[in-house]
Amino acid sequence: MYKCQDDIYTFEFDIGIKKVVDEKLIYLENTDFFGEKRVFDIHRYSENELLIVTNRQGAFIYNTKSLEIYKPENLQTAEKFIIKNRCYHSIIMPDGKIAFASLDGGIIITDKSGKNIQIIDKDLGLQDNSVFYLFIDNGNNLWLGLNKGISMIEIYHPVRYFNSQDGLEGIVLSSIVYENVLYVATNITSYCYKNGVFQTLQNLNQQTWNFIEFHNPENNN
Repeated sequence: MYKCQDDIYTFEFDIGIKKVVDEKLIYLENTDFFGEKRVFDIHRYSENELLIVTNRQGAFIYNTKSLEIYKPENLQTAEKFIIKNRCYHSIIMPDGKIAFASLDGGIIITDKSGKNIQIIDKDLGLQDNSVFYLFIDNGNNLWLGLNKGISMIEIYHPVRYFNSQDGLEGIVLSSIVYENVLYVATNITSYCYKNGVFQTLQNLNQQTWNFIEFHNPENNN
């Protein structure tokens, strides 16, 4: 059973998805598409769209008006993650982002644009990569039910740790935020942080010691 705001849905193998209406289960047309899939979660994605999350086939959008079923735009990275690592649970975060828990790879958090992506697994200090349940408490802390114990993540804490998994290699020598973009200099090369990953700066593929913000006095802009 799945609660989406004020609506309640159920899933039945070989049948599809049903909605509770006036204490009766009403079948949603075309959802027999999910009959042989393992549906793990159903979320409200937009006014006329439901996000259907499966264990092995990734996520789908079911349009409650047109009755069409299609893949969500911009969630390709999250899709690859949950298909590879077997999605087991998912939630909508307080800020609208979607968190997916997996049996083999920890969790992935993404917004609907697919640009702000965060993967949290054992490489980042998680006790176990098998995550069975996600929960947000009253303080907006994210709790994870694991195969071995539980973990609590201060997901909205302003401090974040970056490493090679984010694309950052080498010893950090300097950093600067310029026009809302983070730039990092290392003993290997220089990076800018965009779309949830560090990208190498062109023409600076070598050790960089420091960044200095410089304003050209001849440029009045």
